[in-house]
Amino acid sequence: MSRAGLALLLLAVVGCDPIAPLPELKEEDISVRLGPNNSLVTESWSSVQVRVKNRGETFNGVLEVRGGNDPQGAAHGDNVLYRMPLEVPGKGSAERQVSFPVFVNAWTYVTVAFRQPGYVFQRSYELKQVEEAVDFDPDVEPGATSTVRLLVFGEAVPALEQLKKHLQMPNKRTSLGIPPVQTPRSLPAVATAFDPYYLVVLYGTALDDAPEGALEAFGRWVERGGSLVVVPGPAWSGGLPPALAKLLSVERAAGDAAPADLKKAYGKAASSAYHAGLVPAGSAKLIEDGLAVEARRGLGTVTTLAFGPTGAELPTEPEAPGLYRVLERANQRALGSARESNALLRYERFAETDLRGLASFRVPPRSAVVWGLVIYLAAGFFVPGMIFRWLKRPEWTYVVLVVVAASFTVLIHRYGLLSALQDPEIEEINVLRVHADGQGVEATSYVGVMSPNAREVRLFDPQAPRAEEHPLHTALPRPFLLRDPSASWTAELFRESHTIDVDRAGRLRMGPVPLAPNELRAVRYDYRLPPDRIPAHSVPFVRGERGAGIAARLAQLGLVPESSGKSMRYSRASVFPGAWEITERHAVTIVIEEDPAE
Repeated sequence: MSRAGLALLLLAVVGCDPIAPLPELKEEDISVRLGPNNSLVTESWSSVQVRVKNRGETFNGVLEVRGGNDPQGAAHGDNVLYRMPLEVPGKGSAERQVSFPVFVNAWTYVTVAFRQPGYVFQRSYELKQVEEAVDFDPDVEPGATSTVRLLVFGEAVPALEQLKKHLQMPNKRTSLGIPPVQTPRSLPAVATAFDPYYLVVLYGTALDDAPEGALEAFGRWVERGGSLVVVPGPAWSGGLPPALAKLLSVERAAGDAAPADLKKAYGKAASSAYHAGLVPAGSAKLIEDGLAVEARRGLGTVTTLAFGPTGAELPTEPEAPGLYRVLERANQRALGSARESNALLRYERFAETDLRGLASFRVPPRSAVVWGLVIYLAAGFFVPGMIFRWLKRPEWTYVVLVVVAASFTVLIHRYGLLSALQDPEIEEINVLRVHADGQGVEATSYVGVMSPNAREVRLFDPQAPRAEEHPLHTALPRPFLLRDPSASWTAELFRESHTIDVDRAGRLRMGPVPLAPNELRAVRYDYRLPPDRIPAHSVPFVRGERGAGIAARLAQLGLVPESSGKSMRYSRASVFPGAWEITERHAVTIVIEEDPAE
């Protein structure tokens, strides 16, 4: 009898079942895509998209994502950044796709691990394809250059050289970059994936084969200030999907024939272009003699053209002057919106300083330091030295000295001895951008947590009462102060973790977050608020240099230009009370009111 047959016989004799079939994940069945066009941009948020097929039995376990600055850091067992339950049907019957935010400066390697009882499969990937940083600042320093990027999704897209020639940039030192055209299937399901691009173009596609959740993420990006230009094509002949029509705020007209005056406004290229026959829906409006429908969605703009060129190249400006009038209008609006969104990203560099400034942490008093040093020297050196010299065992002094030194190290670094921070605190800087129609608010919160001693704090508890009504219930936190704990000897001592748990319904559980004494842990949230959550009263939140410094920094970044007519208000009250399980909070809320739509 063979060994396998003997093993099965023994299992049957002792009443055990054979080992249950397991999933079968192979490296060639897992693909990792970086951003919408499989490249990442430095100093900007983007996305990593994981697609997986399963050749074995159904996988029903947990997907863990780890990031780091080296292969060891990315594979470190405690450095889990995202964790979510995942089910992948077996026998290769379906492909599952998961997307999550990534910040290139913090992550160089990423590891994805699939875990279920009795089965683990993981692979590491290096984030190689990186482009230069995005800069929407029109005031480029002398001699410096800037590149802004336009992203195109579609099928059978013509050459876009004419587009690069005619779109005007803020100055002569700013160039327009157009990465390779992407198919709708590559649309990511995370809104941050579009952050590096000031303008996105959908060309001739109805997004029928876009991944699940991608259209919702697209719309969320527009609401946060993104600019979208949509060019119709023959794929629209069968009608637009309801979700896409809602995003564009358009409806199909009764007839498809283009009026003569519309063709004249477009140019002679109208005779060979596809006419969509669209009319505005809701608050959208016709612009440029009816050549496009423009809709304001949140802080962003969607511009849908009436004609779609169908040739191998875009028509020239003399052939279609109306096309370039519409595109230039959309381009200028996009550059203005992108500068504001980019300013929020650039503010992340200063948010840590401002959050620390809001905290009550200060340098310990000199008297406390002096008394601590006296006690340490007495307990660890002088007293043991005198005792062991009297006992004629002076060598034991060194043993006591090591024990006392280790004890004081633990007391200082783990329990906050000599800490000037009395209680745990959470600091908030909330930037609220009010929609032009006043019907909503795009909120960005920079949240920092500090504690005088090592502890765990839960930033948001989904099981808390009325959690469903909380604005951060479905917001995605971004750990913008991400550090690789495996690079520090304290990793095992404090078990650092940045884990963001996502349940099957998409709700997030940020925490519990371990804190080392006096360490600031900070995340960024982007979410939407109803207009009634704007603070009603304008009162100074901080007096003196700290408040003035934050205000000046936001103005310097262009969020509140002095001559724009926008207003900035400060509020001592937090916009989300009762969300934090911590003893004290200092909050500042900056409200930016948009000018009315043109």
